[in-house]
Amino acid sequence: LSGCVTSTFAPVDELPYGRATITDLLVSASPLYSYREQTGFNFERRANLRRSASLPDTLCDILTGSSFRSDTYLWSPGDTLMRRAFRLVSNNSDVEEAGMEFQRLTSAPDSGYVVGADTVQRGQVWIVQTTGRKFAKIFIRDVVVTVEDVQREAYVLRTEVTFDWVYQPNGTRSFVP
Repeated sequence: LSGCVTSTFAPVDELPYGRATITDLLVSASPLYSYREQTGFNFERRANLRRSASLPDTLCDILTGSSFRSDTYLWSPGDTLMRRAFRLVSNNSDVEEAGMEFQRLTSAPDSGYVVGADTVQRGQVWIVQTTGRKFAKIFIRDVVVTVEDVQREAYVLRTEVTFDWVYQPNGTRSFVP
């Protein structure tokens, strides 16, 4: 399982930005057994990280997954499962307009954050509070959910979310360099 990342170390007068793809692969052999592989993203490192038992959850700022109903979600494991880390800023079906809204977004709101980002769709703009309590804005470019090998109660569910991101490493809510 691999994730793609395009990371740019911006000049001093710009904030770090890039494009990343995070993935979730859920293999269910029966109602009692399933196996999951996830590749998340860490904004400070500007890198995809494969989530595993040996990798502390605090290293992934953002992970994805889907339910069998194909509802895609984002979550941040962080230091507690109840941390409010996501704020939907825009939900625009016109992807070009959503991209412009992403570019115009200059700061993270003070309130309105939720534990997880439910029903993630192409064209949405979200604010993410990282596990290090810093802020990033993301623009959802693409969401792909595939279900394979459905036989009785066994299946393979694969989720990929591709997003553009801008990270504010100094801890402020401003996305203006």
